[in-house]
Amino acid sequence: MTRKKIVVFWGKNRRVEKDPLLFLGESKRKYYQLFDIIDQGADLYVVVGLKNWMGGLVFENSFLYTKAGFIKHAGEIRADSVWDRSASRIFPEKSRTSNKKVLNCSDFKELARDKWATYEELKEFSPETFLAEDRNVLNLVLEKNFDPQEKVVIKPRFGMKGNQVWIDTKDNLGLDSLLYPVVIQKFVNTEGLFENHKERAKDLRIGIVGDKMSYTGVRIAPPGKLISNLAKGGVAVRISPEEIPVLVNDITDEIISKFSKKYYSPYYSIDYGIDNNQGRVFIIEINSQIVMPPDSLDSPQLIRDLAELLIRKAA
Repeated sequence: MTRKKIVVFWGKNRRVEKDPLLFLGESKRKYYQLFDIIDQGADLYVVVGLKNWMGGLVFENSFLYTKAGFIKHAGEIRADSVWDRSASRIFPEKSRTSNKKVLNCSDFKELARDKWATYEELKEFSPETFLAEDRNVLNLVLEKNFDPQEKVVIKPRFGMKGNQVWIDTKDNLGLDSLLYPVVIQKFVNTEGLFENHKERAKDLRIGIVGDKMSYTGVRIAPPGKLISNLAKGGVAVRISPEEIPVLVNDITDEIISKFSKKYYSPYYSIDYGIDNNQGRVFIIEINSQIVMPPDSLDSPQLIRDLAELLIRKAA
């Protein structure tokens, strides 16, 4: 019986000699456990560089994974499923075949990169949010909706890793350096979330693989800061599913059901804030292009669920 072909695809063009994961440094070890599981039932190929995508699900210059090392395959292969690690806006194609076979489909990638679209999709679970295309609109939003001493959150509509995110009162914001369009959100005070690290802002991150909650953790901001992104000095701490509030579980189940049907069972995470003052649960954002968590080697459930989903998509 012919083995299915599963491709893990990075979009940035790089020169690759023998090891296609060399550019990942020490973090490449996180992927080997996943590759070993997939290798038990399918062939796992790594492709690096958008130039090696031939269209559809066809790739060239791939590297076949074996426990003894990678074997270079110069010819074309047609993937049965793909784990897309690229940030490309042209991959995958907007076809039904690609959308069903690629993790994640093009529509979900677009949703996750667009914070305003995310808000429109998940408005009932989100803090009050506004859109400003320019400085004049922003000034009107701030004047009409925020008190002088109230904290304001401003983010680029299209942005990653906490870059260009501002949290302060409206009179202290760095408005001259904003990149428009921006979204403006009501601030969610999360300093009281969980017992550890009180007085520090934190987000609850739930990792979803297909139809399952596969990873649960907390991202904690540096002391005196309000942004918890790891790229901004935040710390990730894994917690058990039993520590997740019931209301968060209920909202997550509802989103999983909705996204699995609409976006072909994607792989993503949801960042929640639990407001210290209101006791309400809010979705801060969703992430489609997420890095495997720092402790993923200690999270076998995440690895197994991801392998199973890729194999299922390849069937």
